[in-house]
Amino acid sequence: MILPKSCYVMMFFCLISEVCYSQNTENKEMLKQYPVPSAFKEIPFIENNPEPGLSETEKARGYMVFSRPITDVVYPNTKPLQSERIDSLYGFGTLGEFEPLNLSVYPVRDIRRMQVSVSDLKHANNSSVIPAMNIETRLLTYWNIRYPYYNQTCTTYRRVPELLEKVSFNSFPTKESQRYWFTVKVPENCIAGDYKGTVKLKDELGELLIPVTFRVFAFKLLKDPRKHFSAYTSVDLYKKYSVAKSPEEKEFWEKAAMLEFSKMRDYGFDTAPTIRLEYDEKNDCLFFPGEGREIDMISKADINRLVPVLMDHAVRSLYMKHTGVSDFKKWKVPVMPDEKFYSHLSELVRKFEEKRKSNNWPEFVYSPADEIDTQSAEFGAKACKAVKNAGCRTFITKDPELRVYEYKTYEKYVDMWCSQPFSVPCEKIAAAKKEYWCYPNPIAGEIRRPEVMSRAGRMTYGFGLWKSGYSMLMPWAWRANLKPFFDFDYLRKDRSSPCGNKIAENGEFVPAVYWDCFREGYDDGRYIYTLQLFIAQRENSSVKECRLKVEEGKKLLKEIWNSFNAEKIYDDKNSFTSSDFITLRWQMASLIEALLKYPAVNNTSKTDSVLSSSLEHSAKEKSVSVLNSDISEGYNLTGIGDNSKWTSPIKEGSVSRVSEKEFGREIMLFNVAVDYAHDGEFENGKYPVGWPRCSWKFDSPKDFSGHDGLFFRVKFYSNRDEVADDYTYLFLEGKNLKNERVFGSEMLGEYPENKWIPVSIPFTDVKSAKLKEISSLNMIVPESYYPDKTDISFLIDGPYLYSFKDAFLTAVRHPHFIRKSGNTEIPVEIEANGISQSRCLQLDLQINDDEGKTVHSEKFSMSTLDMKYYLPLTGLKPGKYILKLFQRDILKYSSEFNVYQ
Repeated sequence: MILPKSCYVMMFFCLISEVCYSQNTENKEMLKQYPVPSAFKEIPFIENNPEPGLSETEKARGYMVFSRPITDVVYPNTKPLQSERIDSLYGFGTLGEFEPLNLSVYPVRDIRRMQVSVSDLKHANNSSVIPAMNIETRLLTYWNIRYPYYNQTCTTYRRVPELLEKVSFNSFPTKESQRYWFTVKVPENCIAGDYKGTVKLKDELGELLIPVTFRVFAFKLLKDPRKHFSAYTSVDLYKKYSVAKSPEEKEFWEKAAMLEFSKMRDYGFDTAPTIRLEYDEKNDCLFFPGEGREIDMISKADINRLVPVLMDHAVRSLYMKHTGVSDFKKWKVPVMPDEKFYSHLSELVRKFEEKRKSNNWPEFVYSPADEIDTQSAEFGAKACKAVKNAGCRTFITKDPELRVYEYKTYEKYVDMWCSQPFSVPCEKIAAAKKEYWCYPNPIAGEIRRPEVMSRAGRMTYGFGLWKSGYSMLMPWAWRANLKPFFDFDYLRKDRSSPCGNKIAENGEFVPAVYWDCFREGYDDGRYIYTLQLFIAQRENSSVKECRLKVEEGKKLLKEIWNSFNAEKIYDDKNSFTSSDFITLRWQMASLIEALLKYPAVNNTSKTDSVLSSSLEHSAKEKSVSVLNSDISEGYNLTGIGDNSKWTSPIKEGSVSRVSEKEFGREIMLFNVAVDYAHDGEFENGKYPVGWPRCSWKFDSPKDFSGHDGLFFRVKFYSNRDEVADDYTYLFLEGKNLKNERVFGSEMLGEYPENKWIPVSIPFTDVKSAKLKEISSLNMIVPESYYPDKTDISFLIDGPYLYSFKDAFLTAVRHPHFIRKSGNTEIPVEIEANGISQSRCLQLDLQINDDEGKTVHSEKFSMSTLDMKYYLPLTGLKPGKYILKLFQRDILKYSSEFNVYQ
C-alpha cells in the first residue's frame, strides 16, 4: 500500500514527540470506532454506587474530579465515591522511571471541547525541573470489545476502557466519566524532593487548576539479571517494510518499527519479541520477513539479550514439501514425516546460523512449532532434536506439569519450557538446569475483563514473577495486527486482533492501558530487587542505624513473601489490592532511600532473586478462615429423582453410569465427540457444528418451587492440549411442558481439568409459578466452543435442588498493607450467599492489635450478596492487626494486616 505523503510528514512529527515526550500542539482526534454488528449483545457494567453528592462549586462548574489507583477500573457509567473526590494529585517515582498519575471527570452536564494539560513540575528551590515535555497526557478511551473472553465465537461485548490516546479536545455527555492519564518520565538528573505544578482542565465554560505534587527518590531502580521480558507480536510491520514500493514508504515503515522497538524497551523488554522465520522453497533457505532489518533494529533498541524465533511458518512449508499434506489445523500433524524431513530442517537451521554469526546478530532460540497438539508430541520432539543437532537452543510452548508423557517425550530436546501458567513449583525450578518461561495470556487479552488485565497483570509482572521462580514473561500479544490497514475493530472476525497496543495510521504508538499496569508490575519487581541488593550490600554494617534498616527491610520482604500464595494464574480475586500495591511501593522506596545514607560494606553487584531470609517459614501464614468450602455446609440438598434416566439423542454424545469412589455412588458420565463435518442430530442436517446434549425427561412434571436453585458438581477431561483447554463450556437448562426454557445457566471459563467444580443455578429471577411444572433438564455442549475432533467427558454429580439453611459468608478481601497517609479507611469486600428479602446476614467485626487487645468493634448486616464495607483507620497506630468476622459469635474469618504511617 502506498501511503499519502502527509502520512510521512505526520510520522516525522510523531517520532519527535515520542522521543522528547513533548506536549502535543497539533489537533489530535480520537481514533475511528465502528458500529456494533447486529449479532452482538451487550453485557453492560452494572454500577451499584449511589449518585455522588456534588458541592455547590462542582454543580456550578458542571463536573466532579476524582481519582482511582490505576489498577481500579473506571467505566463510562462509573459513579465516583465521595472518598475518591480529589482537589490535588500526588505521585512519586525514581530516576529514569515512568510513573502514571490519573484523574477522572464525572460530568453533570454535557462537556464540550475539554482540553487537559500539565505544567512543568518544579522543585521547591527551583534548581530542578521535570519539564512538561516529560509528561505524556492521554485520554483513556472506551471501546466495544468481546466480553468476557476474546475468542471469536463470543458474541457478547462490553464497552470498556482500552486505549490511551492523545486527544486535543474531548466532548462527552452528562454522567459519562472520562479518565485522563499522565505518564511522568523522571529525568535522571533530578534531585530528591517534592516537585510541584498543575493540571489544567479547560472547556467552553471555564477552567480548573488541580495542584500536582510529585516526589522524586534520587536513586535508579535495578533489574534482577535473572528476570527477563519479551512478548509475542505480529511481524506485519517488518513485512510491510520488505514489500514497500518507494523509498518514502520504506522509510515510514522502518521508523514505525524502530519506534515500536524503543517502546518495548520503555516497557521493560530486554529480550526481543518473537520473530517468525519463513522458508524460501526456491532457494531452499530460511529468511526473516523484514530482510533482517528487524534484528538490527532490535540491537539498536538494546533489547537483544536473545531472540525467540518462531519457526512454525517455515516448518509448515517444509512439512508440506516433504509430505504433500497441507490440510491440518494448528499442529496436529496427520502424517509423520520421514527422517529426511528432520535432516533437512537441521541443515536449514545450520546454514541460517552461519548467516546469524556473520551478521553479528544476538543468539537465536528456536521454537519449531507453536502449541503443538498433544497427539503430535513425537513430531514436536523430533523437530526440537533437529534444531539442537544444528547446535542451537530450543524452547517449546508446553506445560511440563500437565502430561507426564509429553514431558518425557520432549525432555532431552528442550532448553526452555514456555507454559501459559506458572505451573512448575519454585522449588523444582531452583533445582532444574532448564529455564522456565511463561506466556500469561489470560492477563494480556484472553480474559477481556479490565479488572483482571490491570490488577492481575500488575501482580503477574511483579510480585507473582518474583515468587514463581520463572525467568521470563512473554504474553500474547504485544500489539494488534494491522489487517486490514490500521483498522481498529474488536468485534468482527476479519478485523484486527482483539488485544494489545496499536499503531495508528500516522505511525504513532497507541498504548493499551493494561500494558501500563504491566509496566508498574515490572517496576514492582525492580523495587524488590533494588531493596534486596541494598540489604545485601549493607549486611553486617558497623553502623547500628544501618543494621536496623537492614533488618526492617528483611522483615518487610518476608511479610510480602508470606502474604500471598504463588498462583498458577493470577486474577482480580487472588492478586493484591490497589492499596497493597501503593503501600508496598512506598515502603520499599522509603527503605531504599534510607539505606542509601549508609555506605555499602559488601562489594557485590548482584544478589539472589529471593533473599534467604524471605524464605524462612516460607509457607503463607494462613488466614484463619471458616468460610463455607462445601455446598452441604450452607445448603439443604434434595434429590430430584432417578437420575439414571439421562439419555443423549445426538450421535456426537453418549451417556453412561460410572462408580465414583469419592461420593460412594454411581454418577453420570456424558461423553462428547466434536465433529464439524456432520450434523449428529439430523441426516443431511444444516448444522454440522451443532449442540450435542443429554436430556432427562421426567415421567411427570416436577415442582421446583420452594427451592432456591439447582446445584451439581462437574469434573471433565479431554484430549485437548493446554492451550485448547483454556475454555470449557457447558450449559444446563430446565424446560416446561411447552418446551419453553424456564431457567438456564452456562459454565464458561478457564476451569482446570480433572477437578470437581461446584455449579449452582439460582432461581432468584424466576417466578415461582413457572417452577411448578418442570418437564425436562438438558445439558448442552456447543461444538463451536471446542476444536474439531475434541473428545471431552463430563462427570456429573447431581443435579440437586437446594434451599439455603442460612445466610453465610463466601469471600472476604481487603488490603494487607495499608498506609495511613492519604487514607482514612480500609475497604473490605464481602461476599455472601443465602441472602433474600426475608433473610440478611448479621456480622460482628473486630480488630485486634498484635498483643490481642480489641481496638475496634462494630456490628453490621448484609442485605445484598456482596458489599464493600469501609473500616475507619482512625485510631489505628502503625503496626500489625488482625481483622475478624463473627456470625452468631462463631469466628468465620480472620486475617492479618499491616498499617504504616
